[in-house]
Amino acid sequence: MDVILYTDGSARGNPNGPGGYGAVLQFIDAKGQLHEREYSQGYIKTTNNRMELMAAIVGLEALIKPCNVKLYSDSQYLCNAFNQHWIEGWIKKSCCRRRITRYLYLYDDESRQQGVQDRKACAQLSALLAY
Repeated sequence: MDVILYTDGSARGNPNGPGGYGAVLQFIDAKGQLHEREYSQGYIKTTNNRMELMAAIVGLEALIKPCNVKLYSDSQYLCNAFNQHWIEGWIKKSCCRRRITRYLYLYDDESRQQGVQDRKACAQLSALLAY
């Protein structure tokens, strides 16, 4: 089955402002009928990058069987995570962390605090790609 996933995320007052994400899944069944499902959630304290990644995670987790997915995003961060294989590096780096935090914190490329502190979320993305 071919599925289209549209994602977007945003935060005001980055890195500790309110934000949210949205994801829209679409597919056309054998009868030619369009099926669509929307997902969204807001957070009190978050980052732009976290919301972009959460949109992809939630959309991919909603799939109930293997599919061919076309993911559309305006986020270079999300696109590069997939296309430049940044996820693999994030997982390797996070394995060396002493403490796994409850939330996923990601930083822009220019930040000195670059990296991922939540190994679970990175593993989640990686597992979704392998599925």
